[in-house]
Amino acid sequence: MNPLRDWTRTWQNQLSTFFLGSLTLAELLCTIHQPASQLYALFDSVLFLAGGRTAFLGSPQQSLRFFESAGHPCPHDYNPDDMMIHTLAVIPNEEVACKERIDAICDHFEAGDAGRSLERDLKAIEMIDIPPGREAVPILTQMGALLLRCALDNWRNPSLYKAKLIQKVIMGVFIGLLYLNTTLSSIGISNINGALFYIVAELTYSTLFGIITFLPQEYPLVVREYHDGLYSVFSYFLSKSLSYVPLFSVDGLAMLLICYWMVGFSSSVSQVLAAIVISVLIEQSSSSFGVMLSTISPSYAVAVSLGGPLLTLLSLTGGLYANVGTLPSYISWIQYLSWFRYGFEALAINQWSAVNGLNSTQWGGKKLETRFSHPAHSQLQICGQIKCSCFHS
Repeated sequence: MNPLRDWTRTWQNQLSTFFLGSLTLAELLCTIHQPASQLYALFDSVLFLAGGRTAFLGSPQQSLRFFESAGHPCPHDYNPDDMMIHTLAVIPNEEVACKERIDAICDHFEAGDAGRSLERDLKAIEMIDIPPGREAVPILTQMGALLLRCALDNWRNPSLYKAKLIQKVIMGVFIGLLYLNTTLSSIGISNINGALFYIVAELTYSTLFGIITFLPQEYPLVVREYHDGLYSVFSYFLSKSLSYVPLFSVDGLAMLLICYWMVGFSSSVSQVLAAIVISVLIEQSSSSFGVMLSTISPSYAVAVSLGGPLLTLLSLTGGLYANVGTLPSYISWIQYLSWFRYGFEALAINQWSAVNGLNSTQWGGKKLETRFSHPAHSQLQICGQIKCSCFHS
């Protein structure tokens, strides 16, 4: 059995059926790449395009005579359409010669009777008015359709959320082991604050660089559909961001809940729920920023190049590395754009909200351990850290 021969026979039978049907129903227009010579001979008319120009239009028999007159005869033991496609192809490292050959063939066709006849037929076509634009559908309808499509795309790409979930589980275990059972000493308080900021950073970086690749892949589709009037940029942006809410929430919650009790964070029901809500908001802020960054960047490389420095600025004004209340005015405004600052401050306030009074060393019924020689100094130092002095001067 010859698979190629069987495939050719199948296509020949199908095309024969189509052509017989077209005799009484309508004209048949199709595209085909390198058909067998038997299939090629079935067409009534063939069109070859090259370099945006018409290289030939006519019957298969006329195409052989045309290419021969243009200086490219078909060998007797060669498939005609293979020869013609190869003649009109641009071969790597031979671009200049190939383009010159293509231009010569197209010029030869335009100068011939068939080319002049085609030009007359095109000029005879009456120009019609451009149809009026479609009425834009309501923005909620646009968002609903886009949200459904984006959700289906995410669902059909299980490798992304599986990889993110595995990554976050590993990072949750790592954070838990790194800050395992942190004691409530002055050093322990700094370590807990560091763990909180580390969580904010991990929720940010993995989310942003995981989402930053989406638009360069979809850019041609978005441009075409936008110019077709199917939806607005705002609808696309918001729908795309909302479609990532489940994807970029479950993984962050897994990391948070794994490390939460290992580190020894405040574990009352209200504080755990507040930490969950804060972590979701942090991840969604990072997701939206990634969508925005990918939207304004012409390529993935540019988006990554911009993402690194911008995240550095936002993290430096997040409250851990410097007291944002003492930053100079020409740089302090960045903190109000930083979800590092808001997320870290919210987690820190949630963590230390059980401090019993301004000058107390009691927290949640536990005695805070101190290593300072002067009691008043130790109380001020601990309470200063607990009350998030990194955010206020």
